[in-house]
Amino acid sequence: MNDGHLFCLDRGYVMQKLLEFLRNRETPAATILTTLKQAADQLPKTAKA
Repeated sequence: MNDGHLFCLDRGYVMQKLLEFLRNRETPAATILTTLKQAADQLPKTAKA
């Protein structure tokens, strides 16, 4: 998965952990979608492919 550096984490893994975090806190669906979109927008363009 990575070589120990947080910056090398797989995009899918990061998004999955964020989704898990939001679901565990019973975040409303609309907020989850907005938060995931904002997180994806912060990823480098090459990571979005």
